Amino acid sequence: MKVHTWKEHALTQLRVTCSYMRMLVLPYKLAPIYFYTASRTFWEPAVLASLSFLIFIVLLSIFLFFTYNQTETSIRAVSLLVPFGMFWFLLNILPQSAVRPADNYEIFDYRTYLPSIGFIFACVTMVFYLFGEKRQKYVAVLLTFILIVFAILTYKRNSYWKTEERLWQENIRNYPLNPIPHINLANAYLSMEKYGQAIKEFRASIELDPFYVKGYNNIGYIYIKLGDKDKAEEEFRKALRVQPSYAEAHHNLGNLFLDKGLEDKAMLEYSLEASFDLYPADAYMGMAGIYFKKGLLNEALKSYKKAIANRHGFPEAHFSLGTVYDRLGNADEAIKEFQIAIKQRPGYVSALMNIGNIYLRQGFYGDAMRQFQEVLAFKPDSAEAHAGIANVYADAGQPDSAVNEYLKAIELKPDVSEFHNNLGTVYQTKGLFKQASDEYRRALAIEPKNINARENLQSLPENFRNNDAETK
Repeated sequence: MKVHTWKEHALTQLRVTCSYMRMLVLPYKLAPIYFYTASRTFWEPAVLASLSFLIFIVLLSIFLFFTYNQTETSIRAVSLLVPFGMFWFLLNILPQSAVRPADNYEIFDYRTYLPSIGFIFACVTMVFYLFGEKRQKYVAVLLTFILIVFAILTYKRNSYWKTEERLWQENIRNYPLNPIPHINLANAYLSMEKYGQAIKEFRASIELDPFYVKGYNNIGYIYIKLGDKDKAEEEFRKALRVQPSYAEAHHNLGNLFLDKGLEDKAMLEYSLEASFDLYPADAYMGMAGIYFKKGLLNEALKSYKKAIANRHGFPEAHFSLGTVYDRLGNADEAIKEFQIAIKQRPGYVSALMNIGNIYLRQGFYGDAMRQFQEVLAFKPDSAEAHAGIANVYADAGQPDSAVNEYLKAIELKPDVSEFHNNLGTVYQTKGLFKQASDEYRRALAIEPKNINARENLQSLPENFRNNDAETK
């Protein structure tokens, strides 16, 4: 989309100001977003006509004002109120029209709200003057009729605002050549999960504005939602062919490659994103994730720190950084980062759980218990929190309390192998070998490769593990 220059904006606003007057008198084809092409030269007929009309309005208002003392008493109101109303309109429109919008929108309904007071004032004054004092009853009838018509039109227009879909469909009906309503309708369909219709509207927006790279990017996102990764990649590449520096397409392409297991290609895309994006926090997050997966913890650490430096208030990055510190054995720094994540996002359950697990490993059972209980305050159905509390009881030598908590965790998530394995170990310490055997077998039925459960089962007396072959 070509950015309008100040000259083009100024010339266009001459036409826009006249359009505002037309909208106040004849409010048809109103829309949230208008299709208003920019004027390139002063000699365009529409520009000359608009300028001539505005000059006429200004000169007429000046003439009426300066004839105030020379006119009859009956029309002195016109000589004063009409110029006042017109200058009110123009002087309130002028500063708003001087603002050049970054998105090239040249006309906005809301800009008429305050100026319209003066315009309507002037128009009503002229109507009363033209009809004369003897016909004021007819004026009242006329104005009442106009108010009723406008009220009906307002009611009808309000119906378009009931849903985004209807609003943008009406906008497109009035201004089919404007790509923006197509984009907004596509986004509405996207939020409604009407993916086919969303793609159709994004295509329409691209046809009207071939440089709209976000349209290709959004279609690619839809194809990912539909599970068609090849078509998604094709759309992201289309966006990059139009604009090679489009950071978001590089990011999405990186995510796509990462999902396919092509980590080197993903890293390249994240690197390109970082070079093009002004604040590449997401790019560094993607790179850090790959480093972490490869076990390059120091490189991951650096990338997570860069992500934090590029975005204020980034709890996910602090959480991930804490995870790296924890993996490196730096518990204090890990806890610090998890606490920052919680501060930025109160109730960050994963961060609370990780702090609790660190305290548990350090033998600070009271601190660990408080963390797990805080998780339950935010998420009462957290099986992991109950399992964490059970681990505290088990390590603290309170097997009965541990059993109760493990049973709560299993009730909430019966398909977690480790919960059954841990419950089995507590039963085993209590000498309840039959119950322990049952839990180890359940753990292996859920996850046959659970080495801990298999070894624990083998550690039981032989008569409690004689059906072990069934678990192999």
